[in-house]
Amino acid sequence: MADTVKLLKALGDPVRLAVFSLLCGQKELCVCDITAALDITQTHASRSLGVLKNSGLVKDRRDGLWMHYSAVKTGYNAPVAGFVAAMSTSDKKLGGVLKRAKEAVKKSICPKKQCESVRKRG
Repeated sequence: MADTVKLLKALGDPVRLAVFSLLCGQKELCVCDITAALDITQTHASRSLGVLKNSGLVKDRRDGLWMHYSAVKTGYNAPVAGFVAAMSTSDKKLGGVLKRAKEAVKKSICPKKQCESVRKRG
């Protein structure tokens, strides 16, 4: 039960919910994509990602100096990812945030070539 509580607490913050929802719709993203997409600071994104990672909802991958994050949508997290995806279509505010975020990711302002090459692989 403790794992369930940790997972639900992780999604109890609007920014963390938006970050997880955004990651569920992408293969992986770097912090600069997340900050640009959600219009949050790097510190806020990193802290939110840390909580999501600690809960098991997100995993990271280092590529040189850059960290890339992806949603864990398997096993115990599969129904959570499905629920969050359903909520993003029924919750107008979350849906609007995600729509703007996905557009920002498409227009990526990330200056790092690694981010662009990873996105093309995905």
